[in-house]
Amino acid sequence: MKINMISETMGKNGPIDANGVHSAFMDVLNSLRKLPDIEVEVNGEGDDYDVIHSHTIGPVFMKKSKGKRYKTLVSAHVIPESMVGSIILSKYWLPFFTMWMKRAYNRASMVLAVSPTVKKRLEELNIKAKVVFMPNSINRENFQYSTDKSYRSKYNLSPTDFVVLCIGQIQTRKGVADFIECAHMMPDVKFIWAGNRPFGKATAGFTETEKMIEEAPENCKFIGKVDRDDMPKVLNMSDVFFFPSFQENHPVAVIEAASAKLPIILRDIEEYKDIFFDYYLKGKTNIEFVEIIKKLKTDKELYSEYMEKADKIGEEYDVITVTKKLVNAYKEVYQNYKK
Repeated sequence: MKINMISETMGKNGPIDANGVHSAFMDVLNSLRKLPDIEVEVNGEGDDYDVIHSHTIGPVFMKKSKGKRYKTLVSAHVIPESMVGSIILSKYWLPFFTMWMKRAYNRASMVLAVSPTVKKRLEELNIKAKVVFMPNSINRENFQYSTDKSYRSKYNLSPTDFVVLCIGQIQTRKGVADFIECAHMMPDVKFIWAGNRPFGKATAGFTETEKMIEEAPENCKFIGKVDRDDMPKVLNMSDVFFFPSFQENHPVAVIEAASAKLPIILRDIEEYKDIFFDYYLKGKTNIEFVEIIKKLKTDKELYSEYMEKADKIGEEYDVITVTKKLVNAYKEVYQNYKK
């Protein structure tokens, strides 16, 4: 079977920017390329493909999928709510984005929703394509737990520091303000945020978050974008993964951190209940987040318990397992249009 994998995160000279969608795309791509009966091209030209699978819904996808709905699948990484708090002036352009999104998803015969929440939302929007749950995944070989914390020296962290990590774009939706406030409340703990602003000054809350970062306490550092090859080192230099985002679909960063056996702290939102089960700690307020971090810092039994629970998240979304499901989806689409 010959697959045309599309992602507008992949430019001619490499990835345009690192984000969860690109990470998910790369891990699935590399996994598919290991299968003997699958041939994969990236952003291929022409019509010599059995199946088209896109991870993005921009103009490249719209061009390459035109007139090929019968053999096209698209991964639904975003819903309208994903854009609120990500880019400025969303209340003005969101209706137009929603129209574009529906048009794009209707270009496919099958839409692969990355979470049950996304699947439900797309069904509410009356997407014509068949919608199935197909989660994001990671290559666990790249995100192994290690006791080596030597990478701390790069960020002037000591071996005895208790390090709380977040990975994400710097935007209001991700809970930057709460992350910094928790750092203010816990001067004895180091808070590290890895990530940048791919939308630049068009990022929601750009001015406000700039000021927050400038005024952040000394125990809170924003280290910018981390190369994917270095991400396992950043994870393993940390003690806890704290992700205070207000809205997510199926965040790859959480799976990567879980695979490295970092206890996971998330905001108590509905989206996580069906994908991370009871394998994480949750809070609704900064006071609750701080109490959880304090417990993990002092209670070794609790810490060990949530290390093992995090590992279960990593197992659940290992790329080998998800790739098998994906190939079955390819075969279903292929067989349906060949009938």
